[in-house]
Amino acid sequence: MLDQHENNQDIKVSVCVVTYNHKNYIRECLDSLINQSASFKYEIIVGDDASTDETSDIVSEYASRYPGLIIPVLHQKNLGAARNYFSVHDLARGKYICHMDGDDLALPGKLQRSSEILDREHDVNIVFHRMKMRSAKTKNEINDLLDTNIIGKNRFSRSDLLTIGSIACHSSKMYRRENKFIDKTNSDVLDYFTDIIQVGSGFAYLINDFLGVYHVGVGITQSGKTKKIYLNHLEYFLKTYPQYSAEIGANALTCFLVDLKNGRDTWRTGFRIWLQCLSVKSIPIFIKTLPLRKIFRTPSPD
Repeated sequence: MLDQHENNQDIKVSVCVVTYNHKNYIRECLDSLINQSASFKYEIIVGDDASTDETSDIVSEYASRYPGLIIPVLHQKNLGAARNYFSVHDLARGKYICHMDGDDLALPGKLQRSSEILDREHDVNIVFHRMKMRSAKTKNEINDLLDTNIIGKNRFSRSDLLTIGSIACHSSKMYRRENKFIDKTNSDVLDYFTDIIQVGSGFAYLINDFLGVYHVGVGITQSGKTKKIYLNHLEYFLKTYPQYSAEIGANALTCFLVDLKNGRDTWRTGFRIWLQCLSVKSIPIFIKTLPLRKIFRTPSPD
């Protein structure tokens, strides 16, 4: 780890950690970031959303032990995931911004490797990497499915993201500060929404190496609510980027068929969005990308 107390070098990377009731994970998360070997100065900003366990105490402890490196943002009232996210990312001073959830952890080389891609690839606005999937219950661990040799490429455009959806874990993400999404919305926002905004006219790059660990099964799963938010995002994108109506239609068609198969009420919304796209071109795009949908998902380690 570079000496973070040196003031003769500007901060290159801001690591933004969001956490809530992660007392069993936050120490390992912060240790994995503190111990990164990097050729540049970085900061770790930790936003605790008024946890009801000992998470905020642990964050305060680490901030006292590592002044100047760890910056605590301890909310007295629960803001919700979106507002907590913005409160942390808005404080980022680095040229590049890395996101981490407080229950995940970084593997050696994460910050260095991701920043090198952004240094070298000037048309890349977001960098992701592969993750190990670890069960929060059993501690079983498996690899994700995101082998770029199988996918056939490691660069993804806004068109790709609108068609496929999320391509990697949020805790694997690093992006350019100038592309920071700064809307102070109080609405629920998924990481997919910020990905679409931040990729811009450039690309998202997927590193074909495992540089982090994602804990599967932490917290309360709200798949129904999450799907409604996701579909709201698709409707927004259809209005904002009408030139991608076919791609968005293929995405909505996927949501419709999956939800219909699983008996979720949200199938109606997916079907309605697909009809709004008014593009028969969505069907061949859907068929062409169907094999990829088995790859861009979170496998279960149990």
